[in-house]
Amino acid sequence: MKPSRARQLVWVCGLLLTVLMAAAYIQRPPLLAHLDNALYDALLKTLPASDLDPRILIVDLDEASLAHFGQWPWPRGQVALLLEQIKRAGASLIALDILFAEKDRTAPEVLDEFIAHEIAALLGPRATLGRPEDGDRLLATVLKDGPFLLGYEFRFDGALSRFGGCLGEPPALMVLQARENSQRELPLFRADGLICPLPEFAQAARGLGFFNISADADGVQRRAPLLITYEDRAYPSLGLVVLLQLLEERQLVLQASAAGIDTLGIGARRVPMDRRGNLLLNFGGATRHIPYLSAGDVLLGKLDPTELAGKIVLVGTSAAGLEKKVTTPLGTSIPGIEVHATLIENLLHDRFLAHPAYMPGVELLLVLALGIASSLVFSSARLRWSLLLLTLSQAGLWSAALAAIRGPGIFFSPLAPAATQVGLFSLLILLKFIVAERLSRRQTQELAQAQNLMLQSLSALAEIRDSETGGHILRTQRYLQLLCEKLSAHPRFQTFLDGETVDLLVRLAPLHDIGKVGVPDSLLCKPGKLSAEEYDKIKEHTRHGLRAIQNAQDRVGSQSDRTLSLAKDLVYSHHEWWNGEGYPEGLEGERIPIPGRLMAVVDVYDALVSKRVYKEPVSHAEALAIIAEGRGRQFDPDIADAFLAKAADIQRIARQISEQEQG
Repeated sequence: MKPSRARQLVWVCGLLLTVLMAAAYIQRPPLLAHLDNALYDALLKTLPASDLDPRILIVDLDEASLAHFGQWPWPRGQVALLLEQIKRAGASLIALDILFAEKDRTAPEVLDEFIAHEIAALLGPRATLGRPEDGDRLLATVLKDGPFLLGYEFRFDGALSRFGGCLGEPPALMVLQARENSQRELPLFRADGLICPLPEFAQAARGLGFFNISADADGVQRRAPLLITYEDRAYPSLGLVVLLQLLEERQLVLQASAAGIDTLGIGARRVPMDRRGNLLLNFGGATRHIPYLSAGDVLLGKLDPTELAGKIVLVGTSAAGLEKKVTTPLGTSIPGIEVHATLIENLLHDRFLAHPAYMPGVELLLVLALGIASSLVFSSARLRWSLLLLTLSQAGLWSAALAAIRGPGIFFSPLAPAATQVGLFSLLILLKFIVAERLSRRQTQELAQAQNLMLQSLSALAEIRDSETGGHILRTQRYLQLLCEKLSAHPRFQTFLDGETVDLLVRLAPLHDIGKVGVPDSLLCKPGKLSAEEYDKIKEHTRHGLRAIQNAQDRVGSQSDRTLSLAKDLVYSHHEWWNGEGYPEGLEGERIPIPGRLMAVVDVYDALVSKRVYKEPVSHAEALAIIAEGRGRQFDPDIADAFLAKAADIQRIARQISEQEQG
């Protein structure tokens, strides 16, 4: 594959992966939503702790209160006394996270003597409690005389409503303002039922709001709805009602776009909401940072009234079994009443976090833009530049997410764009590696072919000088291969004769007599016996061959090339004898390189059975006898034994090549 086509393949694969990641982001699989939530929680923990609002506190029906005054529900007269004391202490607004949906069934005589006395002293003529229903009447009277807000619960399960007349008029001042191309139907949560306080309580309260809160799928409370629709009208949450009462506002402006809800306008305030009308809760970087007062201490008069003066008081419970605990993104567990308190604090101080309706579009655009740009760079740039782009992009994405939530309070999730780029980098680098490997393999094959061509050419040149046939090359190669395969399992040779080494030795075998190109023709082609002086000149062919390979190695500059090292061993040492009587160095035993010892046997055998200008061939049996006689003297004993063990195969190879030459 050409480099240009390889880059195109990598580029196309990058685009396909980008499209797949964009499609996965649009589908929003549960795993991605879970990871986004985990990322949001991690970012939320980086926010600095916010200052406490001294105006907000919680009067808690805690374990100590229940231990002193009895289990819940308390008699309504007792609740009336608690609320009256909070009101008389000067609380500016009192919101109850308690649903009085049923008549009081508690007999007056179960009232604690202290409580009965306090009710009579504090409420005077209103404190007649001869029957249970008198407690309801007394509580309604207290509610009517004070700044009390009650809650109700919307239902989404089709259950029948109870006391459904509690809603009254929603902030009929509700103005729905939709932007151009917005959806006709607002994507607020739609309730199909509700549970209200008793009518006398609902009519007596200054205002009512729903106190529905629900955790995300993983059980973490990250958001709370501000508006829910019921019978085609939108109603506010208890926390939002608190803000409306404090600001004396009666008009809400809900802004929406095609993507969903954007903001809720309350006077000059603009409250960011998600597309379903939820507000992301800012827990202020701490837990239980809103002050708690025990309801029992209030009833017993143990508190300084100034602690409640001018405060926004939420009445609820943290007692085990009465109040469901919720888990926050900070990893802590808090009572549900504190969620309402946190919501109120966020609204009062504009401590808003937002994941705007347009943000998924921004994140999707980043997936596509970053994916396309990364595909282009990764497919053409070198690894270090690709890695640099990846590092800078990832740092930029995560820094932007941190800056966004710590600055304007906007949650931007870099997860999908970051995962897309990391996935692209991994995939495209893998593809580039595969393509490069294929190119390298092809180049290696071409190099091997060129190497074989050069080896064959050099060996053919030597044989022409030696008046020998091309069959000698084939025979020695086949003999050597057969011998190496036999010895590859031998303990002395199995480490050296691995597959790669055997292949190299077989291809290099034709070079063993390359040095004969330096011997005069008069000696190479002499038909008679050589003189001692002439034989000494013939023996110089090993040095000529070594010098030729060494010169080539020096010119190439590859001093550690294994191929050339094996070639030098073959050329220079294949005439050494096991007993040290060979040439050119007179090496002995294990000092003779293995390639030389192997080549010595096959070269002698082929010389014996072949016709030369200076001799006639001998028979296969005679040649084997000479090899056996030279065992331990001229040849390595184990190599000679292996050669003799393959005698039948050796003879078969000799016949096949001889027939091919004659044919």
